[in-house]
Amino acid sequence: MGGLTLRRLLAPLAVVLVTAVNASVEAEPNDSKPAAIDPAARREAQQHFRKGIELYDENDFRGALVEFERAYDLAPSYRILYNIAQVRYQLRDYAGALKAFEQYLAEGGKQVDRRRRSEVEQEIVKLRGRVAQVTVTTSVPGADVFIDDVLVGTTPLAESVVVSAGRRTITATKQGYHPATRTVDVASADKLDVTLELVASRSALSPPPTHPPAPAPEDHDRPARPEGSSTSARYEVPWIAWGAAGVLAAGATVTGVMALGASNDLADKRGTPNVGRDGLDAARSKTSRLALVTDVLGGAALVVGGYAAWRTFFADSVATEPHAQAGVQVGVVPGGVTIRGSF
Repeated sequence: MGGLTLRRLLAPLAVVLVTAVNASVEAEPNDSKPAAIDPAARREAQQHFRKGIELYDENDFRGALVEFERAYDLAPSYRILYNIAQVRYQLRDYAGALKAFEQYLAEGGKQVDRRRRSEVEQEIVKLRGRVAQVTVTTSVPGADVFIDDVLVGTTPLAESVVVSAGRRTITATKQGYHPATRTVDVASADKLDVTLELVASRSALSPPPTHPPAPAPEDHDRPARPEGSSTSARYEVPWIAWGAAGVLAAGATVTGVMALGASNDLADKRGTPNVGRDGLDAARSKTSRLALVTDVLGGAALVVGGYAAWRTFFADSVATEPHAQAGVQVGVVPGGVTIRGSF
């Protein structure tokens, strides 16, 4: 139905509908007595209805639909359903238009004149050729079903869902399960069965234990972790290795200073007259020996320090033998240094 035709229909209907929301709720087909509408709600409904007409004239169909539906919620006159059906028609929401037209005839009953009823019935026939039926089931009951992000019910659904022909996105959600989504293409008059498999999330599969788990067998011989310490890593600090590395570094520093002094002394003797060959050889030997000791102690400090760092930050376990202790012994011999140790 074109926009011009709808405007012709809405123009005279606007006055009628403003009158409708200014009165009581229209009687149901069973002629039950209408309930009174709160005056404040009546005035607000009139404002929303007028705004809907204004937005429709500006081709803002989505905004007009919101305003008409709000007016119906505040003052539910069956006449507003006609407007809602027409706007949904413009939005190509054929399933929504069909539902609104059918509700319009059901709620209006005998109050809908013969000409209008004939016109709406013809539109209903046309719309039924543009919709399909989808039966949605889920692997677990109690799941909320959404079609194109609109909630249509909770499984098990009492009946199939009428949808507009085209591509539809169907989603099922339930707390404790991952959402399941399926996109389907439906043609007019189709009748589809869609089953969605919901998979339980990890939290649902593994509920928190009611008591602390027993320690693993390999943890029995390990010392208890102090309260408040981190459980994300297991660090055992090898203090003896760190101490040995410190002693070696200090020794390397001392011998390095001594080697520098011996080197300066050798340079002075070389520049001093009447210094014999034996004196120069002794000074040279002393300098070389001290330099060698410095290099060895420095290298040993690096090795032991690296081992201590590995044991501190990366080793997963400690030695389980009670007699195993880390130790380093350093000795100076003529022409070199001896190092003995165990870790």
